[in-house]
Amino acid sequence: LQNGILGGIIKDSVYLLQYPPILGLIFHPLSFLPFNIAYYIWTLIQLGLIIWLIILLNRQFSRWTKKERILLSITILAFWPLSITILLGQFSLILLICIVHIYIALNNSKKVNAGVWLALMIIKPQAVLILGSITLNKRYIRAAISAGFTFLVMVFISTIMYGYLSWYKYGLMLISSGNQYRDFGFVPGIEYTLRGLLTGIIGNSQSQLINSMSIIFLFVGIIFTWLLWLPDIPPGNPSFELRFSFITVLSVFLSLHLYPHDSLILVFPAVLFYDYLRQMNYPRRLYSILILCSPFIFFISAYSNFYIFGVIRPQVLLILLILVWMIRYLILDYRNGNSSNSIRTVSVDSV
Repeated sequence: LQNGILGGIIKDSVYLLQYPPILGLIFHPLSFLPFNIAYYIWTLIQLGLIIWLIILLNRQFSRWTKKERILLSITILAFWPLSITILLGQFSLILLICIVHIYIALNNSKKVNAGVWLALMIIKPQAVLILGSITLNKRYIRAAISAGFTFLVMVFISTIMYGYLSWYKYGLMLISSGNQYRDFGFVPGIEYTLRGLLTGIIGNSQSQLINSMSIIFLFVGIIFTWLLWLPDIPPGNPSFELRFSFITVLSVFLSLHLYPHDSLILVFPAVLFYDYLRQMNYPRRLYSILILCSPFIFFISAYSNFYIFGVIRPQVLLILLILVWMIRYLILDYRNGNSSNSIRTVSVDSV
């Protein structure tokens, strides 16, 4: 059936979609429609989400100049992962909007709202682990409780509709899929993650070693995120922006399974880090050039087999550069102290 719908583009196997039963609550109404009509309706919904995203970001960064906000919108629309998300009908755009709302909610001390948006990201659990570890700190406990309660409600409703075995089978699929390399649509080597980087360096034959190393680094990332959010960083402080942008990029890089279109998540932390540099009046021209070039880098690299040093995809190198850039300012922020409630008043200059 799947190969019939997709025109036989997947040979010798099926494309295994590992989504929780909760996702059925969203698409159940569309299942009553013909395939083509359902696809067009979902595409229209995706286009509506793009408009929502642009409006959200323009409101969030309303203090920017008009030129900056126009460049922001154009860069997002030109970003290859957005195009492929629409083409494939994927959920990366939903995840991105959830992350934006989590930040807005936390930045406005609305922890219950943040928890609800965090729970909605369960459609891709691998994208939640590091972001969710923020709530391990006691000052965010209400967000954790809200996320847990919202998740249980969704589990309860989906269990009534699809049965408890749907969750059991989903768990089995998650366990078995971790060992799949180049089968059922699992190709870790194309991911813009640590797992994808290790696959390029070590090779598919060392899948067990790669999985073990990826899991270890993921747990290290969770612990590091918890420690990073231990200090009392008040919302509205630039340090809050810096930390949130860093852990969001880290959550993408250390994810155990995120395909190239999911790198759309990187849009918000990249923009948020720019806003941090802007508020603190730090040099940002070079970073701006890097971000403005990223749509071209992602587009060209997506349709070529070019690897830096034969093992590193250009997109992965770009993500690593952004992480290193952020770590530099995290260290500087730590040395300067991060408990101040004040925000520097800076003059607006051009990109």
